[in-house]
Amino acid sequence: MEEGSRMIEWRKDDSGLSVRDIERRQPFRMEPHCFVPVRRLAWLRCRHCGLLALRNDLTAWCIKAGCNAKDHPEHASRVRNARPKAGVAGIPEDR
Repeated sequence: MEEGSRMIEWRKDDSGLSVRDIERRQPFRMEPHCFVPVRRLAWLRCRHCGLLALRNDLTAWCIKAGCNAKDHPEHASRVRNARPKAGVAGIPEDR
């Protein structure tokens, strides 16, 4: 950001973070799934994380994100948006 002829540099204050918080900041690393057939199921299951290869949008995204998809920054919003809406497909509305 420029103010007159000076440049102002903004830095995030990390002084209040614990070691655990700093460790959680590690960048997301994709680890591929290893799908194997399961005897009594119609879907494949990942040998490492247990994900079932269902045919829906959230599962397709999780397959692209890899075994550690829960660590992905978008995971919480994807799960929230994938939940069925109340009143649709026979799901009762909240009273």
